Amino acid sequence: MSAYTTTLLGLAMAIIAVVGIVAESGISALATRQITLDEQRTDRILGVALSAEAATAIVAGLLLVPLGLLLGYRGTVLVLLAIGTLLIVAQGALAALSGAFQARRVFKLFAICVAVQSTVTLAGGVVALVAGLGAAGLVASSGLAFAVGAIVAFVLADRHLGARPAFDGTLRQILPFLREAAPVAIVASIGIIYARLGLLLLSKLDGERAVAVYNLALTIVELTFIVPGAVATAFYPLLTRQLALDREDAQRSFDLLLRLSVLGSVPIALVLGLGGTDLITFIFGDAYAESGDVMLVLAASVVLNFFNYLAWYALLAARREGRRIPAIVAGLVLNVVLCVILIPPHGALGAGIALVVCDAVMVVWVMFVVHRQVVAVHGGRLVRRALPAAAVVAGLALLELPGGGLVAGVVASAAWIAVLLGTRYIAREEWEPLLGPLRAMRRPAAKP
Repeated sequence: MSAYTTTLLGLAMAIIAVVGIVAESGISALATRQITLDEQRTDRILGVALSAEAATAIVAGLLLVPLGLLLGYRGTVLVLLAIGTLLIVAQGALAALSGAFQARRVFKLFAICVAVQSTVTLAGGVVALVAGLGAAGLVASSGLAFAVGAIVAFVLADRHLGARPAFDGTLRQILPFLREAAPVAIVASIGIIYARLGLLLLSKLDGERAVAVYNLALTIVELTFIVPGAVATAFYPLLTRQLALDREDAQRSFDLLLRLSVLGSVPIALVLGLGGTDLITFIFGDAYAESGDVMLVLAASVVLNFFNYLAWYALLAARREGRRIPAIVAGLVLNVVLCVILIPPHGALGAGIALVVCDAVMVVWVMFVVHRQVVAVHGGRLVRRALPAAAVVAGLALLELPGGGLVAGVVASAAWIAVLLGTRYIAREEWEPLLGPLRAMRRPAAKP
């Protein structure tokens, strides 16, 4: 494909991704919570979730082309958006079915579905390119891959979980289900705007060079969010059940997750922050050295987003997801104000500072809500117990170690983990709630 066609494909896929996220938002999370609390109704809940996904996905798919026209696109982009309707519908079906696997904490089976979907995406993309189908073939193959993944999920849920969606009478339950999922959809929709606001304002207040510098650092940092997302998603059903049955167990689990977040997030941030410039220039060349400075700032968002994911899933588990809406709206407004102030004098670095400040404000806000309405957040104790490791890392940061910033980041990360483990920041017996589910993933799931 030509560079022009690749650009059009990127634009179309960005629109499809945003619309797809908005269409799905809240449905799979709500299905997971409902199945966790009432496994006997798994079939009915899956039926309602799939019906709700179909309704929102079809509406979203029908809006793709008008949205493209509204944004001023013509020709190829509109064709790709029309084909993208299949992608949104299939992606929604796979997301809805994921609720059964997440609620039962059978992540191994759902990983098979994702692996199949990814394999078909890759194979279909190669076939589309070889056959000369271009961008349209790539979008169609991606939609086909999600459809295949959804079919595999349906079969595995039936055979291994004894779960088969029941659709009788689901039409009457779609609207109540969507109303309950609405707060999650609102948060996700605002979150999409919030995360990319810096790029948009950089394009208006600075220039393409600043956008490229900022986007590279932001993309690398956002890749690390897979880790807290996976951990929080894995513990979400457990926390949901514990909050309903034993709040003391829920408190212990949440405390453990907080400390695991401290243990795991800081090393990633240290490697990206101290070694970002070395990493970026090694991969992308000296032309993007400025992105290393931006990543030094954005590394703080790695730590903040570990806590952000944890707080978010705690609110979901406690049916308090609507309490996050004021925080993310305030974060969005603050981000706009700070970007307008900081971008003109500081460019991409200003956008990074704005994002980190807003992330910090939102995390403090949402953690306060969790503390008041879900479980206690012992922030002071969390920080005090990590001070010895922080002191060691600070001392290492002052030294000029051979090998540059990347080596310094790795050494500092190793020191952080070693000190926390050595001081029993997480006791040996406390690892069991984490290791237990991982062991369970290796065992075949039994039918209920």
